Amino acid sequence: MSKEKEIKYVKSLAEFMEVLLSAIEPFEEAHKIWYRGLGSEEFDLIPNLFRGKTQQYKKGSVLNDPQKFSRIEENIDSSFSRKTSQFFRKNGIEDNLLNKYFLKQHYGIKTRLLDWTESALIALYFAIREENGKNAKFCILYPFILNNYSITNNKSIQDVEHLKSKNFYTILGPNKIDKKGELINDSNIIKLDELMRRYYRLDCTESTKMYPIAIYPPYLDDRMASQQACFTLFGNIPLGLDNFESQEKFIDFIYIDKNSKRKILRQLNSIGVNHYSAFPDLDGLGKSINYDFSDTINQINSDEYFRSLIKNQIEITDSDTDSKNKSPL
Repeated sequence: MSKEKEIKYVKSLAEFMEVLLSAIEPFEEAHKIWYRGLGSEEFDLIPNLFRGKTQQYKKGSVLNDPQKFSRIEENIDSSFSRKTSQFFRKNGIEDNLLNKYFLKQHYGIKTRLLDWTESALIALYFAIREENGKNAKFCILYPFILNNYSITNNKSIQDVEHLKSKNFYTILGPNKIDKKGELINDSNIIKLDELMRRYYRLDCTESTKMYPIAIYPPYLDDRMASQQACFTLFGNIPLGLDNFESQEKFIDFIYIDKNSKRKILRQLNSIGVNHYSAFPDLDGLGKSINYDFSDTINQINSDEYFRSLIKNQIEITDSDTDSKNKSPL
């Protein structure tokens, strides 16, 4: 990934794949790659809990009162937990804090999580599924490299000697984050459960910068599995991905021409990537079928076609009237 990013506005699926494969080619297979599609190039990489006041967040700004957001999230969790306990029991899902947090994000409840996917084509679908007159933005994230920078730039742990030799980290969503403990064990190894607890609770001092970290969740339902879901969890820096000084080392972008969205969407649909691929339920199936027949339905509802139907009906009616008025032989 070059430091000076070239803006590329792709106009076809073939061109998109060529640019994408060129961008990710230099990276080892061990460096997993995540993707996110944004409907507009103007959108920031910011979780929905922080949206609405994006313009007020300056580069590198840290939340003055992170516990205020933590308390809001606790109230949201209380409401969610009270109403979903039966869902967890029915589906055999362990009812713990992180599982609830992952599901809240995946079903549109405000959190500090940002959705990513390991499927480039699913991310592309999300980027272009709406024709809004805006160029779309396709994001490429190298999660292990992000974690390396985020963890080593955390003041609480940046002096740990063994971190200097680490190249990347894998963070899986742990089951237990309710008990507070030490962040570094006796062997100078980071305790990932405690790291996750601090991020989840926004447990940090004002001088600590908690940059976003990439985490793998368990697939808790069919939707998460079909979308190959993964997340970045934001700490106390709302624009932590967009304003990271080393951003060019772990993130890249491809831009999609606004006038080519419909064409690329059709190309995706022709290879089986559509709304039903991302949402494998009856609602997703319904929207996918509606898309398949949208051109036919639009043609039927067009003014010209409708006028021709009315004209034909009038001619048929007149013909019937004439035949009825004829005297029998």
